[in-house]
Amino acid sequence: MSRKLQVKSAVLMKKRKLRLIVAACGVVVLGLWIFGVFGGRTSDAARHRAWGRTGRIWSELRLINKRLPAGFVRVFRLSRLEQEYEDRWCAERDALVASEYFTNVALAINNQSGRTARCGALLRTPARRDQTDGGSHSQGSSGSR
Repeated sequence: MSRKLQVKSAVLMKKRKLRLIVAACGVVVLGLWIFGVFGGRTSDAARHRAWGRTGRIWSELRLINKRLPAGFVRVFRLSRLEQEYEDRWCAERDALVASEYFTNVALAINNQSGRTARCGALLRTPARRDQTDGGSHSQGSSGSR
């Protein structure tokens, strides 16, 4: 190979490596942005959105842990990751309660057994369509929605 071709090849390799490094950095920044590392969580509304995002990730991890084989979960330590997101979710919730964005109250429900019985009876009776809707059969048996 000629010296000129070697130099040109070396320059192209350096450009290719530089592009790969820039692309990798872009992917890392995008991933951090998606997971909420960047962003000023100064307002309670922003912290509430972050709390919801953490809850969704925790829920997905819990679902993944239930569906994958135990050996796979153990090798990749997914249960530990799930626990970390659960702890983060609880901490964010407690911070929102402390900032009085959420209110931590206990509600007393009077006559809960009667209410439960009425709700159960409503769920057991088939829902009927209006006569103006074109039919009088129940929605559950129609098969289409």
